Amino acid sequence: MSNGIVDEIGNRIKAFREKLGIGQRELARRLNMHQATLSKIERGEMDVISPYLPMLAKGLKVTEAQLAGFDANVEPVRINGRLVPVLDYIQAGAFAGVAPYFRDEEMTDFIPTMGGHSENTFALRVRGESMMPEFREGDIVVIDPEIAPQPEDFVVGKDQGGEATFKRYHRRGVDPNTGNIRFDLVPLNPAYETLHSTEQHIEIVGTMVEHHRYRRR
Repeated sequence: MSNGIVDEIGNRIKAFREKLGIGQRELARRLNMHQATLSKIERGEMDVISPYLPMLAKGLKVTEAQLAGFDANVEPVRINGRLVPVLDYIQAGAFAGVAPYFRDEEMTDFIPTMGGHSENTFALRVRGESMMPEFREGDIVVIDPEIAPQPEDFVVGKDQGGEATFKRYHRRGVDPNTGNIRFDLVPLNPAYETLHSTEQHIEIVGTMVEHHRYRRR
């Protein structure tokens, strides 16, 4: 559900777009954004201050402050990174059949990142309640597959069949027989079960480097 501040930003975006004399489809094309996403932003259904404000301001030929309606004592966050693909929903409660690498034609949605991540960085949307309250359904997590997890990092893991899940990484030491690292994937919601690498094959796909949440009630 929208709120007053997001509604106001959406209205300003629409007003600046109409002042340029272009429709939603054209602005979305210029920004490499889905028209449906732009429509949600203009209707106040998506908070754009962190992920989308810089690119929208540039596309509408206004400053970020003008677009967001900031007063004198705050300023918008600068996004100096690049767009990464948002692949598909990842089940936060159990392995859900999400492939971490999709073909180019399957990459239809993108999100701006803060930058400094590897070339293969991608994003996934959280589904389910096992990572509540810190991660809610619909939150977007940015995953860098070239960063090895440290204890208590949030990671995406997958089983031998390629099914994936999002959990907190807990290292349990080294197996003396194989030399492999033993670890658990731990949900934040105690109602869900911990996954153990000693009981099933789990491969760490990548480590979370950003967490995007869009305000909603």
